Amino acid sequence: LTNKKTKRTFTPESAIMRKAVSTLTC
Repeated sequence: LTNKKTKRTFTPESAIMRKAVSTLTC
């Protein structure tokens, strides 16, 4: 359960980081 929770929390953070990088690149 802990691993699943960590993976779920990492998914949104990764998306936000990717969005931030996209905005910086733009």
